[in-house]
Amino acid sequence: MDNLSAEEKIQFLEKRVLELKKEAEQALIYKHFFQYSRDMVCIANNEGRFLKLSPSFSESLGYSMTELLDRPFTDFIHPDDLQATLDEINLNQKGASTLRFENRYLKKNGEAIILQWVSNPDPINNRIYAVARDVTDIRNTERELKLSQQLLNASQHMAKMGSWSFNLINGDLYWSDELFNIFGIKENERDNLYEAYVNRFDEEGFLLYESTVNKSIETGKPYTFKHSVNIKGEDKKYVYCVGIPQLDNNGKVFRIDGMVQDITEHTLNEQIIRKSVREKEILIQELHHRVKNNLQVINSLLSLQSNLSNDEQLKSIFNDSQERIRSMATIHDLLYHNEDVSMIDFSQYINRIAEEILRSRKGESHQIDMKINVPTVNYSIDIAVPLGLIFTEIMTNALKHAFDQQEQGIIEINLKRIDEQQCQLSIKDNGKGFDPQLIDHSASLGMLIMENLTEQLDGKIEILSDTNGTIYHLSFKH
Repeated sequence: MDNLSAEEKIQFLEKRVLELKKEAEQALIYKHFFQYSRDMVCIANNEGRFLKLSPSFSESLGYSMTELLDRPFTDFIHPDDLQATLDEINLNQKGASTLRFENRYLKKNGEAIILQWVSNPDPINNRIYAVARDVTDIRNTERELKLSQQLLNASQHMAKMGSWSFNLINGDLYWSDELFNIFGIKENERDNLYEAYVNRFDEEGFLLYESTVNKSIETGKPYTFKHSVNIKGEDKKYVYCVGIPQLDNNGKVFRIDGMVQDITEHTLNEQIIRKSVREKEILIQELHHRVKNNLQVINSLLSLQSNLSNDEQLKSIFNDSQERIRSMATIHDLLYHNEDVSMIDFSQYINRIAEEILRSRKGESHQIDMKINVPTVNYSIDIAVPLGLIFTEIMTNALKHAFDQQEQGIIEINLKRIDEQQCQLSIKDNGKGFDPQLIDHSASLGMLIMENLTEQLDGKIEILSDTNGTIYHLSFKH
């Protein structure tokens, strides 16, 4: 310095001032970094103590700076994480850096937080420079998401249901774990997932799948369909598929989310039940057929017996009995030809009985005009049989008595609903009429039959008659 000229000394001093100024600026930046960093910045020695800490340590852990500096930092580490932390420090002392090491620190209130560390050792000065970040919320969220995913996977497995999502723009395809189980797709098939999936279809199923999905993409509307699944070495499966298109701002489909459920057990059970029901229906139909045949045999016997008798009153009784038997046989014949063996079309039944009674009583060349206004309605056999027998009695009486001196006549039959609980069957003729008060209910088999059957229907029968004809109103619950 003494050997320097005045000008050189000035230049040296100016340079030194600039260096000191730069060091001061760096020190200020260093101070600000420690003071204001949201991360937890520290300098520690190899003896396990903090030498310098950013205030964020105190804010995060709840200890004062003095408490943190006066105690070994191992005092603040969760006991379960202590050994792993000491192992990591040992690596630092050997010159290795730390990247994303995590451990739990205990706050002053006993609560644990998860810190993620990045550190670099300084073996020359026996220092460790480290930055920690509180990742507690992140890890808790990840843990909750993982738990939710586990619960979702478990619930899907129990329900035999898998979810999927396909992005039409970039081709990204997501399948839940259960989908791989449903379609029996192994690990070595996952590289070409779509091909492995469509190989599970038969030709008909693939055409159904392709047309359904294409239509959904065109229209933007959800779809559902069922198809069988063929897995090599396994029994055939059946699945129910749902797809829900997602639309962009222009109304075009850019992604489809969906669900697939294994309905094999349900489908097989349904097939077994359907087969069992069909077998029972066949047996019941055969039973109805045999009952009808037996009734026809009885009807034929009554006819033979009637023909052998010269007593007109006895013949009339036989004929009335035949009409009743024919009414019951008609029911069994209709049920035999029905797909549903428990219900009968009452309109069809009434028309057929009316035609048979009319032909039996008046022959083919009659002049009785039948006006039947009975809508298509299905009744169970418990309702149809009593109604049919009551109708038979009324029709027989009308043809026997109302038109006994007339060649022409009109019979009107109407069925209507009175209210939500009751219907009414009305049979009207334009015959000579009679006085209902003169009927001896106890002596008339026909009236006894109608009254008993009306009671069986929990109904009510009303008879109105004068010289202009007779009308029967039969109200019953349905």
